[in-house]
Amino acid sequence: KAADIHFAHGNPTFIFALTGTDIHGQIHTYYDFVEFTVDYVRANTDSGGYVSMSVVFDGLMAGNYTASELKTMRYSLKSINSVVSGKVAGETVVFDLVNHKSGSAVLVNEKYDHSYNSHCDVVENVIKGQ
Repeated sequence: KAADIHFAHGNPTFIFALTGTDIHGQIHTYYDFVEFTVDYVRANTDSGGYVSMSVVFDGLMAGNYTASELKTMRYSLKSINSVVSGKVAGETVVFDLVNHKSGSAVLVNEKYDHSYNSHCDVVENVIKGQ
């Protein structure tokens, strides 16, 4: 909920991991993140008072992949909804990208810690081959 965001606590930041094995038996792990800034929240809060962001893992080889959210300060995973081409397994979603071209899920977080001020930041390092 946008009303739960108190920016003196820092920008809410969520990191996602996607791990799986492709149809050739190769193991892959990918990470991506979202960071809710003041401007983004102001411009993107819906009429129900919720704000959301997406991560998209493109170019995956067919296989089975498990999506999860890394633990973060102040927020915990409340529910996993709107799953397409996958199944919820505890706090993860297992996607079948062998029999389906794509999959998606909505992970809903709830703020549980409203104490003290802190800040966090995420830096994305990109390593490219030649």
